[in-house]
Amino acid sequence: MTTVLSRVSAQADSPTRHQENRHQPRSQRLALTLCVTIAIKCLLLYGLWYACFSHPQTKHMLLPADQVQRHLFSTPAAHGFSSHPSR
Repeated sequence: MTTVLSRVSAQADSPTRHQENRHQPRSQRLALTLCVTIAIKCLLLYGLWYACFSHPQTKHMLLPADQVQRHLFSTPAAHGFSSHPSR
C-alpha cells in the first residue's frame, strides 16, 4: 500500500508538459508567439506575391525605360475642371 501511495504522489509531484509550459516565463511565451505569428505572416505574404505578381501576364510586355520615366516624373496636365466641387 505504501508503494502505491508513494508512486501516486511521485506522479503528482512530477510536472507534465502542459504544466511546465504554464510555468514558462511570460516574456518567453510572448516572444515565441510573436516569432510564430511573424513567420506565418511572411509565408502568407510570399504565397500571395507568388500567386499574383511573380509571373508577368505576357513575356512581350515590355515598355521602353524612357517612356516610363517620362510618365512617372512628368507634371500632371492641367484640366479645365477641378476635382472638388466649387461652393
